[in-house]
Amino acid sequence: MPSPQSDQWTSEGEHQINTAQEGPATCNQEREASNYERVKAYLAGHPEAKVRDVAEVLKISVSTANKWMIRIKGKRS
Repeated sequence: MPSPQSDQWTSEGEHQINTAQEGPATCNQEREASNYERVKAYLAGHPEAKVRDVAEVLKISVSTANKWMIRIKGKRS
């Protein structure tokens, strides 16, 4: 039978893992919001821009540029 200290350490270890998992998710959400705003701002000045152009100028992947362009253009319609 494990000692209470062992159980406490496990609980703390699990908590540390959960806390560590929350950090990157928040960072990803901030990055996604930032990418959305960057693509939206770029398209405001370059409404006919192609996906590859947006990706290259903003230094994001083509798939990320495509995702945000579809969402932004969908809201305009």
